[in-house]
Amino acid sequence: MMDLSQLTRGVLAVSATVMTLTPATSAASQFPLARSAWLDGFTLTEYWPAPERWFRGAKVVAPGLTKAYPVDFLYSAMGVAMEGDGVGVDGSRVHLASGLTGYVNAKGVKGGTPYWANEMFWLNSSGLLTFPLQAGGWSNGAWASSKPTNKVNAKLARFEPGPSLGASGAPLRSLASVAVDPKVIAYRSAVYLSAYDRWFCAADTGGAIVGRHLDVFRDAPTVRAGGTTRLSQRIRVLIPADARKLLPLLCR
Repeated sequence: MMDLSQLTRGVLAVSATVMTLTPATSAASQFPLARSAWLDGFTLTEYWPAPERWFRGAKVVAPGLTKAYPVDFLYSAMGVAMEGDGVGVDGSRVHLASGLTGYVNAKGVKGGTPYWANEMFWLNSSGLLTFPLQAGGWSNGAWASSKPTNKVNAKLARFEPGPSLGASGAPLRSLASVAVDPKVIAYRSAVYLSAYDRWFCAADTGGAIVGRHLDVFRDAPTVRAGGTTRLSQRIRVLIPADARKLLPLLCR
């Protein structure tokens, strides 16, 4: 059976065939594409499932889960609540399934830079968000427990074990899935990125993925500041009908 790396590598003979099947063009007369084409001027960024190893909060069992995870891994704006997907230190996967009602800032109110999900947080005596740590103590001063309003319990957000599906309904796979603007590239198109020498399934989207911007799904980097941005990239797009014929396993 062909493994994923063999399937997506651009050096496969099938890739050479695909790349020359239709005339290459750097422009498109309409979006989403009506025929397979080359396109220029794309920005490539990267995203990944939040890794539990980056977080230090006390462990909680969130609605929908039976396994405990760090509270900041699940609910912070760096964790599953924002990324939608996470991976535990033991390799277990977890994703946000439904119910999230937005985010709060570091003061525990809506507006400004998102810091935490709009639930499951504590406020210190200065009214700033804090959370308990696995090692004991608090991340930003002790919870001001004298006021019931200084703790907001879990409400509507529900998590589930396992990886998430992309917006297309296809599973997200490392270095095989890419987020697109569906107004430009239809879901389940095949996208060749020479920077990675691979074909990707157009499986997902995101609020920041607008126009000629692609977001490559990958494993988490070693440090939070990891990840690569590439500008002015040329890409090859096979519309879904062509992708199904020529790379039938890519978006399975």
